[in-house]
Amino acid sequence: MQRRKRAEYKIAAKDTKLVTFFFKKDKVLKILEPNDNDSENQIADLDFESILSNLKALFNDKTLSIQSRNRLQLIFQFINLRKMGYKTMNASRIVAKSIGKGKYQVELIVWTKNFLKNKTIPTSEHVKDVNENTARIWLNKLGWFFQIGKKNIYYDEHEYPNVIAYRENFLLEMEALEKLMPKLMDEDITVIIKPQLNPNKKKHILVMHDESVFYANDGKKTYWGPKDHAPLNKKGNGLSLHISDFLTEIDSHLKFEDEETCVIMKPGNNRNGW
Repeated sequence: MQRRKRAEYKIAAKDTKLVTFFFKKDKVLKILEPNDNDSENQIADLDFESILSNLKALFNDKTLSIQSRNRLQLIFQFINLRKMGYKTMNASRIVAKSIGKGKYQVELIVWTKNFLKNKTIPTSEHVKDVNENTARIWLNKLGWFFQIGKKNIYYDEHEYPNVIAYRENFLLEMEALEKLMPKLMDEDITVIIKPQLNPNKKKHILVMHDESVFYANDGKKTYWGPKDHAPLNKKGNGLSLHISDFLTEIDSHLKFEDEETCVIMKPGNNRNGW
């Protein structure tokens, strides 16, 4: 079951961006320029007091992330140990041991050198993988939910501003053309009211396209029957008829002499094809 779900998630996430793409990385924060006598390449020849002062000033920045603040704290401890006379490797080893991570010995030295050289807070280029539960939570927060496909209300773009503007212009044009169209009398639809046309105007006829599909197994979904009894309905929609026609209010089916525009198609194999 879990394997199938993972496969479904993998298919759904194909060609999409990773969740981590939507998280902002820590912004680069500038630090105070070191003194002219400071060396940017060698930790051994530095004004430790000036560096510690600059680090303390950065700690007051409320926009610092937890990761940036923690790394600055490690650099602060390292510089403080160097100020106390510890050698570079010994100082880095003590700081790394204090947080239970021996591998940070070399990284801490690299962080400090980059911090002094580039004037920026060191950040990690490694992005931690997002597990499945985290991805689900964030997808839900973004308004996406894992669900079974079913027929529901279809929302299209009818209310987009450009569609509304086009629709309003269309209605204005139709209102102007209605004056040129014959109409049926409301009280008696057998009576046709002809338009009053100016010499330079022509009669207009509104032609509408009508299209329908009927299936053999179409029927009512409700029924009368004993309680807990369900009728045995046929599976599938069955054979179909596709009817296409052009209609006018005055002449019903659009036609020319004895030829009508109504077409009845029978889709399917061994019928009219697809």
